[in-house]
Amino acid sequence: MKNLKLLSFLMILASSLMFIQCTSDPIAGPQGFPGIDGYVGEDGEDGVAGTATCVSCHNKTHRKPIEDSFPLSKHSTGKTRDGRCAACHSQEGYFAALKGTFNELDYPSGTVLTKKTCTTCHNKHSTFDFENDGYDFALRSFGPVELNQMPGVTIDFNNTSNMCVQCHQPRDAEPSFEADGTYIVTSENNGIGPHYGVNATFMKGIQGYAITGDVAIPGAGDNPHSVLSCTKCHMGDPNTNSQEGFGYDDNGSHTFNPTLNTCIKCHDGLTTFDRNGFQTEILALEEQLKDLMFAKNMAVMGSRRPELITGQVLPKAYVEIFWNYASATSDHSHGIHNPPYTEAMLKNAIQKLNSLPAIP
Repeated sequence: MKNLKLLSFLMILASSLMFIQCTSDPIAGPQGFPGIDGYVGEDGEDGVAGTATCVSCHNKTHRKPIEDSFPLSKHSTGKTRDGRCAACHSQEGYFAALKGTFNELDYPSGTVLTKKTCTTCHNKHSTFDFENDGYDFALRSFGPVELNQMPGVTIDFNNTSNMCVQCHQPRDAEPSFEADGTYIVTSENNGIGPHYGVNATFMKGIQGYAITGDVAIPGAGDNPHSVLSCTKCHMGDPNTNSQEGFGYDDNGSHTFNPTLNTCIKCHDGLTTFDRNGFQTEILALEEQLKDLMFAKNMAVMGSRRPELITGQVLPKAYVEIFWNYASATSDHSHGIHNPPYTEAMLKNAIQKLNSLPAIP
């Protein structure tokens, strides 16, 4: 019995010693010899700063001319509009139009809307690989644009000018005729026209009716200025420009006023947009056509521009002539956006109207 108790005591003692050994710090061994230091290499070249590309645009030097010129633009000073006009004349409406959710009933008269600001057009970059993808300038939209009033027709300038097409296109549909081809003029439709700012369609030569005459109607690709774009002519480097009172910094950049610096790249020595008197010629043709419409008793002067005479029933040919006049004058470039197309449109309209009798 005593032997059994002794054996149990020895076993408990051995277990305790093992537990103490397992939970105690290990006993350090002898210190080894230190290793040999490695070879010190040469310092490498500094990498490109991660923000270098961003800073090229996002700096005070780059931004100041933009901030100074934008307040001179009609984009910043233009009044907001309600109803369907809000799609282009307000920031909220424009955002909705880009999303395809615009509803003019959401902008009733009296709605307080926001004028265009930097963030109306600029939001965030779609890519930061500018070297391969090109600069998108953080535009909200720069893809091809399907025209609102011309279903199935798309305009693509293949550059950031597509942003301009969103608003600078026809806003009113072409007139609808009766089954016999006549047009009944009412107080609601006597001012037919595509609305102002139809520049994109004029550039493409697809705006007006193809009225035949002595002047051949050029095709959509025959515009000598088709290689240009909205941004090249209207956002170039500013220059001193005496036309229409523009002064230095009143043209180009974010004023969106055209600059001669773009024109002289092709027309050396040009000092005015009225090259060889072409704009003067177009203005004279517009005036001639307007007076002829008055003489033919098909139009009168309205509060802002000529209007068809309410109550008349006009044959289609007269209405097509009036539409082409309204289109040419709504372009506001005096023929520069598409010289051969504008000239053919006006001259053939005058020729056609001269051959028609006056409206009784």
